[in-house]
Amino acid sequence: MSTSAVYVVIGLTTLLAVVVVSLLVGRAQGATTTLTPLAGLAFSLVVMGLVLGENRVVGYSFFALGIALAIVDMVRRERPRGGPGSPAA
Repeated sequence: MSTSAVYVVIGLTTLLAVVVVSLLVGRAQGATTTLTPLAGLAFSLVVMGLVLGENRVVGYSFFALGIALAIVDMVRRERPRGGPGSPAA
């Protein structure tokens, strides 16, 4: 197994562990949230970046796009829902 393949396996294992732990914590707290389409796209781009890590330009590009989309999704969800003149909640 090459070094990059080991990194991909470690990355995917860590990602799976984070998903499992977050699901277990969410069930324990009784809170469920749905994955937005933008977050799903960001997640898939990060996974593609890990899988296509052999070609660094492609892998890092997918990884960076996924992180950028995840940040955009977080900002969109945290923004107040009121109209243009409403006070911030």
